[in-house]
Amino acid sequence: MPLFTFIIPAYNVEDYIEECVMSILKQDFSDFEILIVDDGSTDKSQEVCRKMARHDNRIKIYTQTNKGTSEARNIGVIKAKGEYIIFLDDDDYWLDNMLADLAKMVLHLKCDVVVFNYEIFDYYLNTITKDNLPLNIFGKNITMHGLEYLERILCVKRLYPWYPWCYAIKRRHLIDNKLFFKPGIRFEDVDLMFRVLINAKTITCFDKEVYHYRFNRQGAVSARSNINLKTENDKLLVIKNNIDFVKTSQINKKLKVMLCDNFSYLWFISLSLHSLFKNVDEKHTHENLLKKYISVSVYTKSFSLHLVRIAVKLLGIERAAFLCSKIIGMK
Repeated sequence: MPLFTFIIPAYNVEDYIEECVMSILKQDFSDFEILIVDDGSTDKSQEVCRKMARHDNRIKIYTQTNKGTSEARNIGVIKAKGEYIIFLDDDDYWLDNMLADLAKMVLHLKCDVVVFNYEIFDYYLNTITKDNLPLNIFGKNITMHGLEYLERILCVKRLYPWYPWCYAIKRRHLIDNKLFFKPGIRFEDVDLMFRVLINAKTITCFDKEVYHYRFNRQGAVSARSNINLKTENDKLLVIKNNIDFVKTSQINKKLKVMLCDNFSYLWFISLSLHSLFKNVDEKHTHENLLKKYISVSVYTKSFSLHLVRIAVKLLGIERAAFLCSKIIGMK
């Protein structure tokens, strides 16, 4: 049984998938498998993957008709043989010589979850940002419950991201707690990783930049240019469900406030993107979605975003969206 299973859902990334996979193959630790789940690619992605698999039997390829990232990742979790699962997006890559040190930590501490750092390359801004998680606040080889981790990290990074690819997660933690991505929805990361972390009995931090994330790449789901009603509806539904769960849970009051603040920020993100809808009918539908879920915005702890809430009531969605985009752009 390998120590790690890397799960890569792939869709139409013939220009990126080889770099992605090779970044794992050339790591300084070899006890892993790579599961690539092709999600019905119509380009040469699958051909590129099969060529690599012929030269390295640690690469295994599965295919599905275009069902989405959630189901592709779930197939990987079910098929995985590794003790730890690491998710990897098909157009990103790992930085060099990171896996051996991560393996030492994993073998020593045997935690449910290990969180590591990453860098972001933003195509839209043409910038690279580093040290995106303040993991230096935690001591080396310190373990804690997932709730303690969230409380401590949210005190420092209010707008904590929920990316699934900056963690090594024990496979049994996912299976035993029935932690799978919900099929058919976008923003599945926010839904799953929240549940992964609050259910983790032990978490530790590997304070090195391991992962290179390409953000706003043309054609990628995360790109600004790919905004659509499905994504925005799912985003707002997920944060509403998460907030409802937090409010009725046994989580302590301080952490409840911080989590609800974190989730509510995504409502303001959606508002700030309102002007990107050019079709009149889509813009109207998005406005109705924002109004439908506006109750989640009350949980923000940001004074400037509270002003945006007031602006929605006084000036309407359109003008408030412009104000919101300026405020969020300064963060």
